Amino acid sequence: MAAAPELPDFDVLTQERVVLQADLRLLERELSRLQDRLAAFPNEITEAQARRVAVELGLVNDRIDEIDATLVPYRLGL
Repeated sequence: MAAAPELPDFDVLTQERVVLQADLRLLERELSRLQDRLAAFPNEITEAQARRVAVELGLVNDRIDEIDATLVPYRLGL
């Protein structure tokens, strides 16, 4: 008989997701602020900052998607 797969720690994942959601909101505001600044005063430094924030925003979104992919099947009882 095969051993049952180990279940993820739902509390830890849920807690991480809550923190990431807060980070996401902050990064979205920061990116918006940088884009506004770029529109008014284009320069290389602000452009680099906007790219950095956009990359970080993408990484946070990817992690949230990974957590959701892990949690949703268990929430749905699959």
